Amino acid sequence: LAQVLYSIQAQISQSVRDAVIIDKEFTKLNQVITGGLGGQELRIAEQQFENLKGQILDLGRSFGVLTTEVAGSAQVLAQAGLKGKELQTILEVVTKSQLGPSFASAGETSEAAIAIMQQFGLTANQVADALGGVNRLSAKYAVEAQGITEAVRRAGGVFATAGGSIDEFAAAFTIVKEQTREADESIATALRNITQRIQRSSVQKYLRETLNVDIVEDFNNI
Repeated sequence: LAQVLYSIQAQISQSVRDAVIIDKEFTKLNQVITGGLGGQELRIAEQQFENLKGQILDLGRSFGVLTTEVAGSAQVLAQAGLKGKELQTILEVVTKSQLGPSFASAGETSEAAIAIMQQFGLTANQVADALGGVNRLSAKYAVEAQGITEAVRRAGGVFATAGGSIDEFAAAFTIVKEQTREADESIATALRNITQRIQRSSVQKYLRETLNVDIVEDFNNI
């Protein structure tokens, strides 16, 4: 009997500690979402926080992910400027990604989503599709999802300016990685440098005049 009572007491104590930690995470998240606002903007932000809080609890229960991890992901996304439905859409994708082996943590996936969104100017739904594509590549080929997203941070903006999409960028990175096994940073730097040179008018002119190749048009039609 004493052992049973001790076990129950330990479970209650752990539950209390978990509740305190979760409450702290929600407090930090609330500060990110509502901080510095007033009037109608504050009321809207407070409602968005309540909706997000409910979603975080639901996601934790539905997918067996720690609520503190989901709340931490939400905080990272909110700090990047995401809010409302946009934040909730990406948060669900980030949480679901923890069921697979591609990304090491929810925080890492959140950072990946932010990088893809910012570098390629995508919507929340497009980011969800892009993360799915990165997951599929990392599952099928000898390339890590983290490597692709790190390359996005280093070279994605230049690639996007040249007219390339996140899917094309991820594919290019994967092909080079498969063929060379070079470090992720080296591949990202190479992709950035090549893309920058292709955009130079002198290079474009040389290719048109000597090889009859319009590299900009051809690239955009890939």
